[in-house]
Amino acid sequence: MPAGTGTTTIRPTAFQSVVSRIYTSMKNGAKKLLVDLFQAYFDARKNKRSTANALAFETDYESKLFQLHDDIVNRRYEPGRSVCFIVNRPVKREIFAADFRDRVVHHLLYNYLSPIFERRFLSDSYACRVGKGTHYGIKRLNHFIRSCSENYHQDCYILKLDIKGYFMSIDRNILFRKVERVLHSQAFRFSKAQLFPCNDKSLQFLKAELLFFPQKPSFHSFRELSSRGGALNPVRSKTLITSAVPKTERTSNGVKASFDFDLIFYLLRKIIFNDPTKNCAVKSGRNDWAGLPKSKSLFYAGKSKGLPIGNLTSQFFGNVYLNDFDHFVKHKLGCKYYGRYVDDFVIVHRDKEYLKSIISEIRRYLSENLGLELHSKKIYLQHHCHGVDFLGAIIKPYRIYVRNRIKGNFYGKIRWWNDQLAKARLSSNFPKVELWEKKNQAFVSSINSYLGTMVHWQTYRLRRKMLETVLFSAFLDFFGWDKTYRKVFKIGAHRV
Repeated sequence: MPAGTGTTTIRPTAFQSVVSRIYTSMKNGAKKLLVDLFQAYFDARKNKRSTANALAFETDYESKLFQLHDDIVNRRYEPGRSVCFIVNRPVKREIFAADFRDRVVHHLLYNYLSPIFERRFLSDSYACRVGKGTHYGIKRLNHFIRSCSENYHQDCYILKLDIKGYFMSIDRNILFRKVERVLHSQAFRFSKAQLFPCNDKSLQFLKAELLFFPQKPSFHSFRELSSRGGALNPVRSKTLITSAVPKTERTSNGVKASFDFDLIFYLLRKIIFNDPTKNCAVKSGRNDWAGLPKSKSLFYAGKSKGLPIGNLTSQFFGNVYLNDFDHFVKHKLGCKYYGRYVDDFVIVHRDKEYLKSIISEIRRYLSENLGLELHSKKIYLQHHCHGVDFLGAIIKPYRIYVRNRIKGNFYGKIRWWNDQLAKARLSSNFPKVELWEKKNQAFVSSINSYLGTMVHWQTYRLRRKMLETVLFSAFLDFFGWDKTYRKVFKIGAHRV
C-alpha cells in the first residue's frame, strides 16, 4: 500500500494478465461465448464437484475452458467418450454418463434453448423444469381430481398412459426438425422486430431480452472463479463482463441482438446426432443387462433413434419432442385436466367412455407424428376412489401415500446402515475408526433424502417406525432427529 493512501493495489499474476489480454482482444461474440461457457461450467459442477470427472476437469479448468471455447468457435468440437453402466434402482435402466467436458456443452446449450422453449411448454409438463418436478406433478394431479370431482362429490375417472421405450424410440431427425422450426421462427420474429419496431422501445427491448438471451451478464461466477485462484482479476471482472458482452443494443430501428444461431445449430447437430454407443466405456458386466428389455437399451435402438439416459439435454429434448403432443391433447382433444412427466401422462375426466375413446386417437397421433408406441400393458383407467399411482405417490381421496417401492427401498437402506454399524462396532479401536467417521455425513444425507421425500405426504407414522423401530438404537450415540421425524442430524459427542 503506497504511503498516504487508503487503497490497495492488486497486481495481477502473469497468467491473469495473459487471460485479460486474450479476453480484451476477442470480438464481442467470442467474449459472450466465453462468459457463457464459464457459467455452464459452474452449472455443470453444481452438486457434482466431488466426482472424479469434475475433479479431473477442475485441474487447470481455465485453460480447458479456453480450449473448449476455441474448439467451438473453430467448429472442431467433438463429443468425447461416455461411460455406460446399468442401475437397478429405482428401476433397471441403461445409463450413458457423458464426459464432464461434454456436460459443460450440454449446460451451455440448455442455457440458450431453455428460455425459448419454456414459453412454449404447457405449465403441466413437469420434468426437468425450474419450479416443477415430481412433487409439483403429484400436487397438480391431486388438484385435478378434486376439481373434476367437485371435492370428491361427483364421479370422475383417471386415465394413465405410458410410452413404450420412450427415450430409445425418439427419432433424432424429427427432434432436430422440431428444434430447428422453433429457432427459425424465433429468428424470423426477431428480424421482423428489427424491420417493424414497436412504438414502445423499452417494451421491444425487453421482448428481445426475454426471447433470445437466457441469462443476463453475471459476474457472480467470475467472482467465484477469482476467489478460487482463477484467471480473471476480481477488480476488473465486473467491468469486463458488463462492457464486453452486450445482450442488446438500442438502434434507430429498434434493437439489435448478438444471438449466434449458427453456433446453436452447430452444437445441436453435434449433440442430437451423436451416437454414444460408438464411443463408450462399458463399466457394467454383460450379465447386468440380463432382464433389461431391448426397447430400453440404446444398443438395440434403430438407425437415428434414441437419446442416452443420463444427459441434461436428453431430459430437455424429451420435453421438446412431446410438446406438440401436449398441445394436441390439451387443445385438440379438449382435455382440461392433463399432465405429463417425461413419458408418463394422466388425464382426468368425468366421462369414462370419453377417456376410452381418446386412447385410439392418442395412439394414432404418437405413431403417425412421432414414431412412438403406447405401452399396452400400462393403460390404467379407474374411478378416482380407487386412487392412482403417479410419480412415486398413491393419490386417494383426502390423502396421499408414498408408494410401496419407496418404502421398501428406505427399509433396505436402513438395514444396510445397521449392518455397517454392526461391523464397525466389532472393530477393536471403535469408535475411533476413521472410515466410520467419514460415513457420518453419508448416513445423514442418505436417510434425509428419504425423509425429505416422505415429508410431503401422509407418512408421519411410517417415518417414526423407521427411525424408532427399524434403525438400531445404537445410532442414538451418534445421531438424533427432530420431533416430527423430518430430519436426521449428527450430535456432538459419541456415547459408547
